Amino acid sequence: MEFGMKLHFQITKLAFAISLVVTGNTQVNAKETASLIEQSLPVASSKPLNEPIFAAPPLPPGTGAPGRRSEAGTRGCEMAGKPVASSQQRLFNALAPVYKSVDVNSGVDSEVVLGLTTAARPTFWFYVPYLSPSTYGEFVLEDEAGKLSVYSVALNQIPGIIGLTLSPTATSLEIGKRYRWYFNVYCQKDNELFRFVEGDIERLQLNPSLQNQLEQASLQQKVRLYAANGIWYDSLTIAAELHRKSLNDPNWATLLRTVGLSEFAQEPIVSHTTLEKK
Repeated sequence: MEFGMKLHFQITKLAFAISLVVTGNTQVNAKETASLIEQSLPVASSKPLNEPIFAAPPLPPGTGAPGRRSEAGTRGCEMAGKPVASSQQRLFNALAPVYKSVDVNSGVDSEVVLGLTTAARPTFWFYVPYLSPSTYGEFVLEDEAGKLSVYSVALNQIPGIIGLTLSPTATSLEIGKRYRWYFNVYCQKDNELFRFVEGDIERLQLNPSLQNQLEQASLQQKVRLYAANGIWYDSLTIAAELHRKSLNDPNWATLLRTVGLSEFAQEPIVSHTTLEKK
């Protein structure tokens, strides 16, 4: 495929030593499964939890090209905003879980960026340190058939976290299908690709028991139920809503910490926009 620069990866057989990147030595041990969608998701206890605990689901077989949660790019961008936020530097990052994988042929470590959702048009979250008007963004969603949906993203005047929600008029994600997403940042001066991150998202169907619990739950309880069942994007989006209402709400920081992204917990959410196609 080609947009800005060619992103080609050779799909290899991966022997997955599955371990979610988290703070400390916590590891996720998961049984092999034929399909995340065919698998009945565990139902969280009805007992209220004090904090959301993200339970990473097993990585499904057939996962293809590795992703990239933190920025990639080799060229500079004249007059581009410096990646500085708070009192220290932060890299362009997707706020998503990462699995470690090993290529059985080469033995080289790589990472698989994959999160689950139940939403037909979910929200994706990123930390972006690059400022307008020297840079601009482009979000691309690719389905299993290779069809691309390309969206323009206006960046902000200050570094921070942004949420990107698919438009109500966009084609909804299909249950049981995996989609590849790319978030590219370009230099305004020459329209050349500057930095990018990429990963996968998969939509699943809720089982009736969990659906029933969610219908009766508060927002805080929904964050924990989604997290306990490994549904990352739904949990994080609700946590973001709670965080915007009260900076003291612990759910946002706790979720980010469980996937090794605690450094972004105190960064401001500077925008939440609806994507429109180019």
